[in-house]
Amino acid sequence: MALCLANSLIACQDFVPYDQLVRYKWWYRHGYMSSTGQCFDIGAATQQSIEEFEKRQRKFAHDHGIPFDQLDFLSNRDLLQAFDVKCSKDDVAGNGALMRLAPVPLFFYHNPELAIEYSGISGRITHGDDKAYDACCYYGALIIAALNGANKNELTSKTFYDKHRHWFGNRTLHPEIMAIAHGSYKKPGGYQDGIRGKGYIVNALEAALWAFWSDEDSFEKGALNAVNLGDDTDTTAAIYGQLAGAYYGYKKLPVKWLECIYAKDFIQCKKMVLRTLSAVDYVLLILLLLSSAVIGAIFGFFKSKKSSAKEFMIADGGMGVFPTALSIMVSFLSAITLLGTPSEIYMYGTMYCYQAVSWAIASTVTALVFMPKFREMNFTSAYEYLEKRFDRSVRMCASFAFSFGMGGMKAVIWTDVLQAIVILVGLLATIIQGIIAVGGIELTFSKASKGGRIQFDSGSFDPRVRHTIWSLLIGGSLNSLSMYSFNQTQIQRYMCVRTTHGAKQALFINAAGTALIILSSSLIGIILYAFYVDCDPYTAKYVSDIDQIFPYFVMDVLSSKKGLPGIFLACVFSGSLSTISSGLNSLAAVVIEDVYKGLMGRTLSDERQGLISKIFSIVLGAVVMLLTYVVSYLGSILNAALSLSGVLSGPITGVFFLGFFFPQVNRRGGLVGFLASLFVQCWIFLGAQLTKKQMKSARLPLSVANCPTPVNITIPLTTSIKANPLLGFYSISYMWYTPIGVTTVIIVGVIVSYLTRPLKSNEIDPKLIIRISNVNCCCLPKCIHDWIRYGVKEDVNLEKKNNNDIKSLTSEENNIFHTNNSVQTLNTATKDFIPLNVVIENKMDNSYDNPVITMKD
Repeated sequence: MALCLANSLIACQDFVPYDQLVRYKWWYRHGYMSSTGQCFDIGAATQQSIEEFEKRQRKFAHDHGIPFDQLDFLSNRDLLQAFDVKCSKDDVAGNGALMRLAPVPLFFYHNPELAIEYSGISGRITHGDDKAYDACCYYGALIIAALNGANKNELTSKTFYDKHRHWFGNRTLHPEIMAIAHGSYKKPGGYQDGIRGKGYIVNALEAALWAFWSDEDSFEKGALNAVNLGDDTDTTAAIYGQLAGAYYGYKKLPVKWLECIYAKDFIQCKKMVLRTLSAVDYVLLILLLLSSAVIGAIFGFFKSKKSSAKEFMIADGGMGVFPTALSIMVSFLSAITLLGTPSEIYMYGTMYCYQAVSWAIASTVTALVFMPKFREMNFTSAYEYLEKRFDRSVRMCASFAFSFGMGGMKAVIWTDVLQAIVILVGLLATIIQGIIAVGGIELTFSKASKGGRIQFDSGSFDPRVRHTIWSLLIGGSLNSLSMYSFNQTQIQRYMCVRTTHGAKQALFINAAGTALIILSSSLIGIILYAFYVDCDPYTAKYVSDIDQIFPYFVMDVLSSKKGLPGIFLACVFSGSLSTISSGLNSLAAVVIEDVYKGLMGRTLSDERQGLISKIFSIVLGAVVMLLTYVVSYLGSILNAALSLSGVLSGPITGVFFLGFFFPQVNRRGGLVGFLASLFVQCWIFLGAQLTKKQMKSARLPLSVANCPTPVNITIPLTTSIKANPLLGFYSISYMWYTPIGVTTVIIVGVIVSYLTRPLKSNEIDPKLIIRISNVNCCCLPKCIHDWIRYGVKEDVNLEKKNNNDIKSLTSEENNIFHTNNSVQTLNTATKDFIPLNVVIENKMDNSYDNPVITMKD
């Protein structure tokens, strides 16, 4: 009957007495949920109530013209309200009302008042006496308190009812139940002192509580105490087990008993559904979503009457350093990081922590080398550079690759700030409670070390090894560089900051924040392993996918702490929203600049471009959501994300490297190099997906030795593989995908360029080149300098900009008057002409549409 009640709660997602009676009837008539396939040992009161229910069903069918065989599936709530479900006589007070109770407080534990009311009603359905109602209410309250972490002294205290009287709606318990609440069961002699496990609900409640009070913190001893009282032994022990199970938890149940339980796997599946989020959890999640929506509404509708494309894409270049830094940080630290990193550490160990270093390296290189160049060129789309440097075909290829892999910018950045705070709070709360659950930080690392999870010394040069120092530092840095330096999402953020110096500061702050989140997520992975060291939920089939380990832990261990599951869920949502909002804004920019305006040749006013950008964001959002179903088949989310990123970022990074560092490469070299790299990357990726079941497993051993289940398996370090001539090639670690892609682009691009006439030095715009020798090679011989520079002259104006921190003026800031080579500006406040010390850049060549006038700060 407890399984019938649990199924009803789950199926209806509500307390529906009619549906419960239907399922009890199925058990009585057809053996539904019975371990023998038939009903046995039904109590007289329960049998009478079910038969009365059938009689009322027949009359109800006749009165309402409904076929009797359809009444069990009646879903019309108005009709159900008219059905009287109290099918018991008023003086029935048997123990059957208590023995099936647990699913109700378990399902509604987050709302004690409602849970207690429904606990009473669940008993009254078949046992109509007020004593049965109050006994179920009181016992339900004890189960709820146990689920919420109350200790045994609190549960057995004489003041428990008085302390929680508001849970009962200030209802006064029946005197006999009140006597039990005040401790009438606390009799050391037990049976000798008159404790009896009889069919009368008052006796049964008193006996079960005596067994709990005297069990010496042992579930097994308490259950045996209940049985050894005699009389209605099975019911007394079943009542005891509900409270004791809520108090001790699943892991404290005797393994040898659990091995014999009927429908054990079925019950395992049901338990996580019954543990639902509390009202506090829902409030936290709703507040996050509303806050994000409000930020978007403020910047979308109230901050300005008209939203230009410039404001939508780069926030008019007016964002501060700190909010931009947080936005950069969370743009790629998504739910993939929050869910994937803990499971990665759990399964493969701590080598992945080196990613924190690789992200820091990429941030530094971006801040010092690439970001200043993009700000100086002042392009809305990162891929505009590729058209200036090569031609439109290269730009289109890179744009489509980005679009396949991936509110206005002010709204996006301020939303990211909020979500960064939520992510950090969520990680910190989980770490603290997780360490407490394991038993302390020292024990946590001790268990992880014994299980081989603490490892930082894998220096293998074998590219097939999943994670090594070299693959993480080289491959990880290049992969991260593609995100920071050449990804539209991040370039838009650099353009949002007022100065280049501010953008550098934002990147350095981002490096520290990113390292903090990666290391915090890794610590959670260590905590998960330490907690489940002898009972792996994945091997034991408690979860269907390894990425569900973290959410399972939250609901399994932390759900008794109101608000923690909500913080966790808000944390995951924040990670998702930050990446999606940033990505959609950038996708819109790429589609507008590179496809709508570039490929289709459309011209748009600034305001209309801003409107169309918002429309594209909505449409692209729907497309991205549909693509998530495809990605779900690629294995663990972290591996899938980094694999896809490596496939696409390798060619993109490589073609930017060609443009910036190889002046001799022409447009044919850029295009062929990009396509060749994309082909190689897709070949490796698809081959790895098709043969991954044949590859060696790099997973570290996991155990279910102490799970409350008959299964006792340890996953071996390696699994057998089939012979395949290309298996070694396909087994290359996904961390090497980006370096392979970059190398392919450079080699093929340079060769093709020399075969099809490389560019001459006087054909190259020096503003589109970054000289490696100027970056970090000042000590190289002159001949090497000359070879690297390829005869391209220095950009004198660029050197002056680097030395004098020059900023651009727009026509909106000053009215500029040109008189041959002199420039004056009209001070709008005094109407006086003020001469300026200016540098006029001659950008009237084919690569720029308008001259840029700059002023020394």
